[in-house]
Amino acid sequence: MMRHELKNDNKGFSLIELIVIIAIMVIMAGMGTLAMSLLTGSDAKQAAEKIGAQLNEAKTGSMTRFDEDLNIVYVPNPDDYDWADKEGYYAIKQITTMGKSGAEPIEIPLGNEHRYLCNSRVSMTLNYEGGTYSLAAGAADGLGFAFNRADGLYKGVKTGCSITGSGKDAAVSSTLVDKQPESLAITSGLRTYTIRFHKDTGKHTIEK
Repeated sequence: MMRHELKNDNKGFSLIELIVIIAIMVIMAGMGTLAMSLLTGSDAKQAAEKIGAQLNEAKTGSMTRFDEDLNIVYVPNPDDYDWADKEGYYAIKQITTMGKSGAEPIEIPLGNEHRYLCNSRVSMTLNYEGGTYSLAAGAADGLGFAFNRADGLYKGVKTGCSITGSGKDAAVSSTLVDKQPESLAITSGLRTYTIRFHKDTGKHTIEK
């Protein structure tokens, strides 16, 4: 009967091979971190561009149709609202017109418009005349902007924005601060995009 001897050639890794493997893993981990920071930085860019577009729409709407205040609020549970399909920050435009109750002018709500902006990894810092208002990533409150109907200039900024109620008719409560906005810094990962407000024209620019 023939016997077959199995030869074990597995001598394990040498020290040099282990060093090479560890070095490759370190490089790959660094590349992954860089890629992640670039990926999350795109969230800030996208948020800045979408907020800029919503500012333009609210300003134009206020001058040509009705009063439109722009609110930026965080929605942690989209199932509470039939207009939200995912968690994150939303732009909510409150559209109102003026009427009368007897001799007294009153504000008549006409409804809200909702737009998804970005995920909760984004943080924002609003600088306005004499103050700063910050939203940490996933903050429960929000901020906003109000426009003058006559000229489209900023009427003021809004702080402490929060959603009241549920469903399609959920309202936004906030505090109007009679101060001009100066900048809105939007940060995600290692990237920050800044919206600069020009109070003399009511326009804005986006800076990286």
